[in-house]
Amino acid sequence: MKLKGAILLTVLLLLAVATIYFMMCNKKKTTAAIVLPPLHLQGSTQISYGTIDCKIWDNEAEDGDTVKVLLDGALIKDSFELLNRPLELHLGKLSKGKHLFVVAAVSEGMNAPATASIGLSNGTESREFIMDATRDTAASWTIIIQ
Repeated sequence: MKLKGAILLTVLLLLAVATIYFMMCNKKKTTAAIVLPPLHLQGSTQISYGTIDCKIWDNEAEDGDTVKVLLDGALIKDSFELLNRPLELHLGKLSKGKHLFVVAAVSEGMNAPATASIGLSNGTESREFIMDATRDTAASWTIIIQ
């Protein structure tokens, strides 16, 4: 009788462990929300519908500006240093309408603010603008896809 009880207890423990394991494996992963300082809308740009590519660079002295880039609240590129050589970001085909492009300063480098030059292209049209971000206020720009 003791053997049957031990076997039953072992089976119950194995079932409990298997249940916990499968619950942990099927648990949906959540992404942490990106916390930004208040946004300062600095302008807007219109560009025709198409595959949008973006270049971002420091067109002045490379002084250690480090930024992150978001589009419509989604992180596009995390913490990278602005250099005179442009970093290329492929935004893809954005739906027609308004999109919010954000540059948040992780570090303002030697000379505040973190100044980022932005170039947008759809293959036939190009637009350029400059955004100034500080650690206290993220720069935002409205991109209007026509």
